[in-house]
Amino acid sequence: AVQVAVRGSLLVVTGDKGPAGCRSGALFHVAERACGRFARSIPLKLAFDASAIRATLERGELRIAVPRIDERRGATILVPVEAR
Repeated sequence: AVQVAVRGSLLVVTGDKGPAGCRSGALFHVAERACGRFARSIPLKLAFDASAIRATLERGELRIAVPRIDERRGATILVPVEAR
């Protein structure tokens, strides 16, 4: 099972590769880990829309799409002032 989460500005991928990946004679194009638990934290340096992140797992390949948004830092945002 694979889990994808966002913690602050980190994209965190965790999971557990079962014993099926440990069998001898298995053919892989690239396999970082044969079996067992794994975790990766990827820093996201650009502004992104966390609610629009999508992940798909197909035939052992995990694809994660992280949509960027326009940077709002430094932009002028008018805040309405209520007179009391």
